[in-house]
Amino acid sequence: MINHNSINTLKIAKTILAKRRIATFSQTLMLKNGIFFVSKIERFINPYWRQSHMEIQRYINLVREIDHKIFDKNYHFIDFNQIRLKTSKIHKDYIDKVLQNIKYKKYDKIIGICPFSQTSMRKDMNFNLNEWLKIVNILSNKFQNYLFLILSYPKANNFDCQKNNVFVFKNNNDLLNLVEITSRLDLLLSSDTGNVHIADNLKIPTLEIISKKTYNQWRGGWYGGYCKAIPLPYKWNKNKDKYLDKFISESILILNKL
Repeated sequence: MINHNSINTLKIAKTILAKRRIATFSQTLMLKNGIFFVSKIERFINPYWRQSHMEIQRYINLVREIDHKIFDKNYHFIDFNQIRLKTSKIHKDYIDKVLQNIKYKKYDKIIGICPFSQTSMRKDMNFNLNEWLKIVNILSNKFQNYLFLILSYPKANNFDCQKNNVFVFKNNNDLLNLVEITSRLDLLLSSDTGNVHIADNLKIPTLEIISKKTYNQWRGGWYGGYCKAIPLPYKWNKNKDKYLDKFISESILILNKL
């Protein structure tokens, strides 16, 4: 069980015909609702401070709770390449058509830009769209032999940016189209959002900005590829230009090495 902070989730879990129901102990339920014990649910304390990637390791620790001995003996045999995201011929054909329409073969590399993140925007842990456009303009001018793809989605599909080597990929509601086009990238520059985890799974090099508070919890880099995260501290906006310049500088360093 993943959503261990939800009373409703725990109630639903009790109705499932399973031999065992295992969840991480929830400090939230303890502090806000005074709930220490939950009938029919096995709960264990998961020491976040010992983990480098909290969420992924917590899920793995959930599996370990089924049987510690079997898990510890066999964990190193697991081939995590088997969990690489896969798409179908439909998605491959769709993205082939998109890329052919923008004559992608003229360019040496394809760079993805993902400025959209509802959670980061809401928590003020993201550059605004004008700042992302500034990033795109600087990088696309400096690397005119690279194709820069701004990855959009249905709710933001009115967003546009017209430039010789800059195009907006306006996806429909099919997430696997995003997976397929991400697999074609040479680098992803992104806010803290799901695109980072797709690129991480596919081992696409990534540079992201992320809240310092959630740096250990949600940053990419778990699957063995390259991912650099620039943490944004509380009230980072007071020095926004500093972090914007740092992101641009780091992007240029990485792009020069591609």
